[in-house]
Amino acid sequence: MSLDKILSSNRIKKSLSSALLATTLSLFGCPQTLPENISDYEPPVNVSPPQNNEGDNENEIKTADIGASEDSYVSSSQPSQNFGDEWILYTGNSNLGSSGYTDYIAFIKFDVSRITAREIIHAELSLVPGSNASYIKPLGTTEVGYIRFSSWGENSISYDNMPTQIINLDAQTIKFDVAATHRFDVTGAVRKWYNYTIPNNGLAIKTTSFSNVDFDYAVFYSKENGFIGPRLEVTYRE
Repeated sequence: MSLDKILSSNRIKKSLSSALLATTLSLFGCPQTLPENISDYEPPVNVSPPQNNEGDNENEIKTADIGASEDSYVSSSQPSQNFGDEWILYTGNSNLGSSGYTDYIAFIKFDVSRITAREIIHAELSLVPGSNASYIKPLGTTEVGYIRFSSWGENSISYDNMPTQIINLDAQTIKFDVAATHRFDVTGAVRKWYNYTIPNNGLAIKTTSFSNVDFDYAVFYSKENGFIGPRLEVTYRE
């Protein structure tokens, strides 16, 4: 074959290759105008979602930050009173002087129905202590549990009608003079709520066993305080 025929053949092949490449690129949304030297072409970068390391690369791990949908507290000294619109949530046991003592228990609900999960990996309740008017800043054990059966409403719950069957989940010692965030593991409850094993009747918060005082109240910010109110952080596999 003559040199002219070989060159002509190569030009045809190059033209066909360029046309085929341009058509292929267009199918993937890439620019069809190619550089003079095809080897200089750099395709666009597609960022893949983060993958987990547990062997199932099709499922992405996500985290949802959920604010409380309802919260309130109850007081044994005002058994029929509702405190659903208060800015703080009382817990503990307080000396009211001539009026005697009162027990406080707080209640919180979170709506987890908007999460679309194959698996609930971990869930944490975040609480921020509020101010305490007593001169002794109490150091107490705060317990968090889920409510097994009885439902309640933010604007109707009182000491007289509060849920009583509470299953403990987590506890920690807190000094109520620093507005730090304290986290409690509530994974067991959130899994049960999400899988409809039990109804979502929320959480109960008690503070007991004060180590530096015989009794006192301990308060947390409620949902009326916005982002420093109770939060639920759920890590799940989609």
